[in-house]
Amino acid sequence: MNISFLLHNRYGITSTTRTVLDLAAALAARHDVEVVSALRDRERPALPADPRVRTRDLVDLSDAPHTYDGDDPLVLQAARIFPVSDQEHWEEYSRLTEKRLAEYLATTDADVVVATSPGLAVCLARLGSDRCLRVVQEHVRHDQHPERLRADLAAAYRGLDAVVTACEQEAERRRASLRTCGIAVHCVPHCVPAPRVPPATGEHPMVMAAGPLTQRRQYDVLIEAFGKVVAQRPGWTLRIFGRGPEQSRLREQIHRLGLQNNVHLMGASPSLETEWPKAALGVCSSRSESFPTAIVEAMYAGLPVVSTDCDFGPREIVRHGDNGLLTPAGDAEALASSLLALINDPERRARMGQEARRSVQRFSPDVISAQYEALFAELAAQRDLPARADCWVEGPGDIVVRITSDSAPVDSYNLLCVNRSDSGVPESARFPLRLTVTSGDAPGGAVIPWQGEFLPEGIWDVYVESLASGLRRRVRATVCDQRGLLAVNGPRAQGAVLQTRIPFTTDEGFLSVRSWVRDPHVEADRIEVRAGHIGIAAEVWGTDLGSTATVVARSRQRRDRTFEIPVTHVQGTRFRAVIPCSEPARLRSSAYDVWNLYLRPSEGGKPIRIATLQGDLLSRKNVCSYPAEDIDLGADGGSRVRAFYTVNNELALSAGELPERR
Repeated sequence: MNISFLLHNRYGITSTTRTVLDLAAALAARHDVEVVSALRDRERPALPADPRVRTRDLVDLSDAPHTYDGDDPLVLQAARIFPVSDQEHWEEYSRLTEKRLAEYLATTDADVVVATSPGLAVCLARLGSDRCLRVVQEHVRHDQHPERLRADLAAAYRGLDAVVTACEQEAERRRASLRTCGIAVHCVPHCVPAPRVPPATGEHPMVMAAGPLTQRRQYDVLIEAFGKVVAQRPGWTLRIFGRGPEQSRLREQIHRLGLQNNVHLMGASPSLETEWPKAALGVCSSRSESFPTAIVEAMYAGLPVVSTDCDFGPREIVRHGDNGLLTPAGDAEALASSLLALINDPERRARMGQEARRSVQRFSPDVISAQYEALFAELAAQRDLPARADCWVEGPGDIVVRITSDSAPVDSYNLLCVNRSDSGVPESARFPLRLTVTSGDAPGGAVIPWQGEFLPEGIWDVYVESLASGLRRRVRATVCDQRGLLAVNGPRAQGAVLQTRIPFTTDEGFLSVRSWVRDPHVEADRIEVRAGHIGIAAEVWGTDLGSTATVVARSRQRRDRTFEIPVTHVQGTRFRAVIPCSEPARLRSSAYDVWNLYLRPSEGGKPIRIATLQGDLLSRKNVCSYPAEDIDLGADGGSRVRAFYTVNNELALSAGELPERR
């Protein structure tokens, strides 16, 4: 396999550069691997690549006489494809960088291209080719990206094959936030090579930390905590490796606390494998981490680690009380207490150090490179699954999905519907794909039948699933014909009285199904607004209307704000109710109040939400619009009252301030 990694700049000392070069070296034992650096800003890289790994620089700004690109006029032109939202790197990119990236991606023979920064992920999506797998390796937590960058990434991810995080909990968070993009999110930890020197003996009274001197690392909290340690154990020292914008402030803090003989800022180092064994303890004081490589390096050296329990990363490496200790982030007192607990107990420290060394073997390059090989093979196999379908509604409401496949007989697959929410309903439902579809004359498809409670209420994303491998691929809709839904009317004779399913194409082009299941149900079919009143005509299914039925309006803002209107013009299961707009106007308790509308079929009965769910409209909220009524209450003020549909096609009322009184 030919694998290419896109790096921002391989010449600096960053955790991203280090982990990418380590992974590239491990994969190079069995594959053709290349590391492509978008930029070059110095003559020699601080972290040399393995000799088996090919390297390439796209734009050279290092003053090298034969390869210098600084005189090219395109260097002075701002990048157009690299996202402005990647504020950390955008100013370093130019039209020349994008031109070289486009040329490289158009000519590379790589089977897999891995982008290792947000901006390069966007470039890979827009400039890369479907000839190769396109993967994003994330090194920063998604919530640490600016909001605009998250939006740019979500748009770019639609054209890529997978996102890889180093932490499982971060992968879960991204799966939730990127669910509609159709991209697979996988977790593969970073690989960390074992040191080439013997492990620590624990005999030196030293604590060590490593990482950039930034506010996120909270070294000020660590220094404060270590001052408390020194008060009890004055012979112990703390070494902090790294450089960054907080250096001057941290040095002033060290002097202010009188810790200049105990706390030392060591600067940056290209390799710490001979430094960790000098210590007896490792420490991480960050307020947030994705995958803290320094913790793994310390454990490889046989050191237990005291780490802040900051979200995801550390707790997937440090097992409290087993190979280290976890403390609350930002709590200097707790951090000092945990450090002292191990400083004062050499036997426990040694026992934890042995377990630490054993537990991090799962991050070895051989283990992690094998996981990447398996991931790339899985993604390649998914590429062979059919990915497009025609969809239409026929009969009483059956959804027919016709899959096109050139790679295997259609009956080698299931149609898989995956629930998008975490509402407690079944996660998925399967419908067999057949060579012929009994409903209609479409060859090679599946039917999601109108009858039967196959899809509980919610949004279901449609996949094709291989019967042989279990692999799945999101289906793109070539056609989604919903007109058959216009002929579906009335309650069902079997099962829940209302089961309606609307197939639709997402903004990203994928096929999904919106399902509503209600029993009992109140279906509104006409809303009239006139003379300060809102009239609702509706029908109740699955229960008797009763002689004392009322429409109930419940305030979302205050549960004690509720009013009821008697039902009139009852005819069988049909009814009408007229709501005076003065009621929500009179009861308004804030600048903008909302009332959800229910039918209470009889006195003491359970209210049923009023909605309009039949038909082909996925969302009525911005489609069905009703005029507002301005209600003047004199000295008591007034309100603008309107009927509207929610995002779930349920009926509600709003009451807001009159425009002239805002």
